[in-house]
Amino acid sequence: MSGKKRERSYIKDIIPFIINIIYPSQCNVCRNKLKYDENIICRECIAELDYKLLREQNFQIDDNSIHISVFSYENIVKDILHLFKFNQYQPLGKILTERALFFTDKTVFDKYDFLLPVPLTSKKRKERGFNQTEIIAKIISKETNIPILSIIKKEKETMPQSILSKTEREKNLRGVFSIIKKTDRKTYDNKSILIVDDVLTTGSTFKEIKKTIEPIGFSSIDIYTIATPRI
Repeated sequence: MSGKKRERSYIKDIIPFIINIIYPSQCNVCRNKLKYDENIICRECIAELDYKLLREQNFQIDDNSIHISVFSYENIVKDILHLFKFNQYQPLGKILTERALFFTDKTVFDKYDFLLPVPLTSKKRKERGFNQTEIIAKIISKETNIPILSIIKKEKETMPQSILSKTEREKNLRGVFSIIKKTDRKTYDNKSILIVDDVLTTGSTFKEIKKTIEPIGFSSIDIYTIATPRI
């Protein structure tokens, strides 16, 4: 390498270090200063996130459906999901999803023909600017090559599930999902589908979506979430 090339390489490497000293970035989760080689989230928060792994990732959600989840829905996991969904920190959601996939046994995806992100109403999607479950599903699809379906829609706004009891949650979601009219049901007969959501607590959303799409004829309907309350 010539002297000039070495000099350019040195300048290229040192500039981010100098900028970080003058204008230190903050971790988007804990707000501590990021080191010059860190981005968006610090190593300490990543380590804390990894500490929230569930011991078991597969759960029987009903007689014939499986729930796959990775993190315990508490502390830093809850904070990141909240920042992702309600503060529009999409890069955090991407990091969280990629981390979840890193710890997911990839063979669990082998049986599925399609992914189905939980839909938002068009009004809610417009307000938020994105649907977090679509972002999660796209990352999973890129990793697994499983195509994403958009065969249902959410018809009306509902109360936030987080403030309701289990019984109220089921009533809150009753009849809010419907199959998109142009859906060719024969295409999906005997196919396996994996619903994608950010978090599952009581399972009310899953149950309502499953009830909506069962008439299509899927051979199995399961759900993958980033997090769920620790069992």
